[in-house]
Amino acid sequence: MSFRAANAMPPGVAPSATLGHWGRNRCVALLENDPVGRDALKDILVSWGFRVVSAQTLDELTARRHCADDHAFDMVLTDFHLDHEDGLEVVAAVRAVPGWSNTPALLVTGDLDLGTRQRASDLGVPVAYKPLTLRRLRSMTQDLIG
Repeated sequence: MSFRAANAMPPGVAPSATLGHWGRNRCVALLENDPVGRDALKDILVSWGFRVVSAQTLDELTARRHCADDHAFDMVLTDFHLDHEDGLEVVAAVRAVPGWSNTPALLVTGDLDLGTRQRASDLGVPVAYKPLTLRRLRSMTQDLIG
């Protein structure tokens, strides 16, 4: 996932200093096949106060699907293009787990294909298009889980 540099924090100011811990220790499932992008996004989410379970594939996520104490994910944040499946398949798989059918999700993609947008809409998944600003990511996340 890529983020525009325009959202960089001022020198010496940590993201949590300006954004607070609004994540309130909620758990986000993060799927991204690019390790650099995955680590960067995980760091951002943690700085916002979220717990993050990051994975490269659905199988990897399934192996550690509980955040802690058998707690379901509060949100799925996934790139569309993964190595072995797409992000919407991941969302559908998470929502197929009993009790998780209403798990909010956000799809991040640079793919402008109308079919992708329609599939996301059919699942009730908003789409964030790359490049994604931190302000936009935060706004969309807040819209999904407050």
